[in-house]
Amino acid sequence: MPNLNGIEATGQIHKRFPDVKVIMLSMHSASPYVIRALRGGAQGYLLKDDDIEDVIRAIHTVRKGSRFLSSQVSDQVLASFLSGVDPAQNLDRRLTEREREILQMIAEGNTNVQIAEKLSISPRTVEKHRANLMSKLRLTSQAEVVRFAIQHGLVSLQD
Repeated sequence: MPNLNGIEATGQIHKRFPDVKVIMLSMHSASPYVIRALRGGAQGYLLKDDDIEDVIRAIHTVRKGSRFLSSQVSDQVLASFLSGVDPAQNLDRRLTEREREILQMIAEGNTNVQIAEKLSISPRTVEKHRANLMSKLRLTSQAEVVRFAIQHGLVSLQD
């Protein structure tokens, strides 16, 4: 989804239609992505390679008002929880909302000029945000920015 990832879409759905229950179906099993999705309003989280029985079970579980995580996802989230590390919160603390937005747009392949046009800011401001976020995340190249964004669920690879 250009300019909007699944977590952001879930957050917007949750804000605009609080009674709608969202189940994420994703290729990302990493706990930072799952945690951000749940905090963003998702009631369930499945992986694209989960069995259809899990999908059906998730729909029934969420419809009844409970949350659902596929077994692969719950194992990762539980391990993250038990380690005491909250990678999703760590990313949120390190970057401003604008920096996360620009990080996503960079990873989607947008140039500074394209990002500036979409956000109604100057290309120089985009460059400053890019430099700041790369410094904060200790990234040194465009490839590292893209890899980081994918690992943290800000963008996904096309199937």
